Amino acid sequence: MFYAITDQRAMVIVKIPAGAPKVFEYLPAEINLPTSLVRPDGSGIVTFGASREYKVGRYGPLITLPGSFLGVSCVQTVVALLQGLRGGGEALAQSSAEQMHV
Repeated sequence: MFYAITDQRAMVIVKIPAGAPKVFEYLPAEINLPTSLVRPDGSGIVTFGASREYKVGRYGPLITLPGSFLGVSCVQTVVALLQGLRGGGEALAQSSAEQMHV
């Protein structure tokens, strides 16, 4: 698995053997307050969203992926980025709502 955080979304990218990579996107409104499990070296797990299901091929198994980044080397940095993305999404939604009422 690979992970990415942009200014618009968080992504979990899964590469299944003999298949194209599958991207699971989490928009700011879908990101919960991040929680983490941190090891003494600063690495660990960051959980931030709902689990997602993915069916491998037509007849393959149904896989449930947690809404988390596993094996992150710097948990505190990732938590800060997710909180910023989450906060930015709330500000964007509020701005859009205010524009609709004008």
